[in-house]
Amino acid sequence: MSGHKGKFAAVRRARHRATGQVYAAKYVRRRRLEGEARHEVAVLLLGLRDPHIVRLYKVYQTRTEYIILLEL
Repeated sequence: MSGHKGKFAAVRRARHRATGQVYAAKYVRRRRLEGEARHEVAVLLLGLRDPHIVRLYKVYQTRTEYIILLEL
């Protein structure tokens, strides 16, 4: 899996095994930025119908991080 790592998150290409659909998976550490991750998800949800805002598909939560699936 290739990707880019920033100061607060890492973004990797992810593929759904059953459908083959490709997404951008953003991994955000919970312990550092829980409030900011929630804010980012809220903003993406507000822009669901805007063609200029990246589409949010799903958010997974593990014990240590949020995984935000976005359109690629």
